[in-house]
Amino acid sequence: MIVSFILFPFAKLIFDVIIGFKLKEIIDKQTIGFYYAYQLMFIVHLLLFLFSPAIAPFGILFLIGRALYRWIKKRKDNK
Repeated sequence: MIVSFILFPFAKLIFDVIIGFKLKEIIDKQTIGFYYAYQLMFIVHLLLFLFSPAIAPFGILFLIGRALYRWIKKRKDNK
């Protein structure tokens, strides 16, 4: 449980990058039925918490890859 607690932000990162932000925006625009949408989001976050040891390495790799891409791009622009 402690490992899942530590790795959850990295697992949630992958979900947010793929569909999380778009889904949250769609839910916020709705006026009817948002209660069930928030329940769905809670269930998704619960599943992410439970499976975070399996999903989090992809989030960590994503962060490393993004940092390397930005570093290489910055280095290329300075030359």
